[in-house]
Amino acid sequence: MIEHVPKNASVAAHTQIVPHLSQREKIYMLGYEPAFEPDILLIDGSDYFGFGSPEFFASHIQKYADSGKYSVEILNDRYYILTRKLAP
Repeated sequence: MIEHVPKNASVAAHTQIVPHLSQREKIYMLGYEPAFEPDILLIDGSDYFGFGSPEFFASHIQKYADSGKYSVEILNDRYYILTRKLAP
């Protein structure tokens, strides 16, 4: 999953994924990303750590999916890669 992320992309990722991306300039923990929208979100759909409840976790991710600004790829029915679409 990580090898598909361009080196210059801003990324928001789950806690356990962040250390694998620590050499990047713009890496944020999912749920604590800055006000701007990251280029890529790496999500472990089975882990809502840091969100308090599965419902809050799902609503946080759903706002990105519903925005229409991201394409969604699902790996192994567990991991989600949301990639910001290029502006037309």
